[in-house]
Amino acid sequence: MSGYLNAVKDYVERYKAEVGSDGLLDPHAVAEWAYHNGLHKPSIKTVIEFVAIDIACVFRRH
Repeated sequence: MSGYLNAVKDYVERYKAEVGSDGLLDPHAVAEWAYHNGLHKPSIKTVIEFVAIDIACVFRRH
């Protein structure tokens, strides 16, 4: 398994230990937790891609 996948697996386990989990996890909740705890920082490419998606949605509405 790659280093990135191991890191994600590790912070998912930390999330479950800290927040508690008795079933399915919400990926958005885990991502928000990981981001706020400094465990996962998006690349600038990822940020630009999501901003571009938002802009495209606005274009489609007008």
